[in-house]
Amino acid sequence: MRNIEILQERDGEGNRNYAVSKRRYGRNMDTWFRQLLDRILIEFHIGDRKNIDVKTKMSEGFSEAEVYLIELKGDSAIKGFYYLKIDKNAEEYRNHQKSFCFSKAVKCVAKKRIENYYVMLLRIAGNSVQEYRKFQSIYQSSIKTKAVRSMAGEMLEEATNGREIVGEEICPVILCQKQLQNKLLPGQSLPEFLTRHLQGNTPGDISSIQIGEVLLPNAYAYAVNKTFWVGKRFKDMPCSIHGDLHAGNVLVSNQTSDYAVIDMAYYRNDGWLFFDMAYFEFNLMLHNLKRESLEHWLFCVWQVAEGSWDEVDFKDGKVIRAISGEEKAWIDRKVTERFNYLDQLRQARILARVLAGLNYAGKKDIPEENRFRAYLFACCYLKRLLVAEGIPYISPPLCVWK
Repeated sequence: MRNIEILQERDGEGNRNYAVSKRRYGRNMDTWFRQLLDRILIEFHIGDRKNIDVKTKMSEGFSEAEVYLIELKGDSAIKGFYYLKIDKNAEEYRNHQKSFCFSKAVKCVAKKRIENYYVMLLRIAGNSVQEYRKFQSIYQSSIKTKAVRSMAGEMLEEATNGREIVGEEICPVILCQKQLQNKLLPGQSLPEFLTRHLQGNTPGDISSIQIGEVLLPNAYAYAVNKTFWVGKRFKDMPCSIHGDLHAGNVLVSNQTSDYAVIDMAYYRNDGWLFFDMAYFEFNLMLHNLKRESLEHWLFCVWQVAEGSWDEVDFKDGKVIRAISGEEKAWIDRKVTERFNYLDQLRQARILARVLAGLNYAGKKDIPEENRFRAYLFACCYLKRLLVAEGIPYISPPLCVWK
């Protein structure tokens, strides 16, 4: 049987591939791909093993799925470059029955359920996947900045195309429950984490927390306890969202700065306006500041929340500033004499960051340090929102972080 070549690494410029054989990998090659290869060849009418050339294996963030860049050739029924995704989770497999609103989402060319796995052939519409690299592997800041400007503007426009941007007034707690679903429920990762560190207090009852010398509103409590909002309501702004937009799920052309989004497992039509770019912003900051102290993390988050760009000095700070600029430009374009919801759109943009932080903080099986930073990200933006709304954020009961 022929050894399948895995082109796993590139040189420092990202230009040359290095072939690594199955023998060299040994036990490390015992992957789902290897287990299912013969069935994949049959189900996708690829024919012989020589017709499938695996270029590289891609990581998938929290997902355990295996994703490969492959070339199908020879007498395979389908030819060209594709992403082959093998997953035990059915969400994206089922979601590809939908018509995504995002034009830059990868297209599912073919899919098959093989044993207990969901296997998909995915392609970037109208382009060769060879041109694209994962966002974090792009070195030129100008390319990344151009890509996020396009992404922020286009995804906002496509997510709201043909639907009302502003809906009915909604209680903030109902809004959070709707967007975060079971992540707020007792027994879930976030409330359990908070209970351990808030001296055994019920986290939904603590209005404010003290971290060192810093006082912040408890974002979890504001997400579950109506009494902290003193009757405040926000306009509902549901729209379609990718749902898991982080740097690992964004591909960028190093030649044109064009982008594509992958992994549509969490795509939904009832998400929150601005959530995708808020989630992308948080993940980008977490990636670039993961080795920084907690004090510096809080400082950087607050500077970004306040838009104090002269104080923002970390890798991809310019990219995050570009996100902010494009979102605000989109708001300005939308606000007219007939559609005068400037304040509500600005609120929604800040609230999206609160939701993004709580969403990440509520994930299972993440490092506790990351959970804490995500929670503090939500708290910082909640402070920004409450100050803008004139709602006092320091009130009893206050708890010192343990």
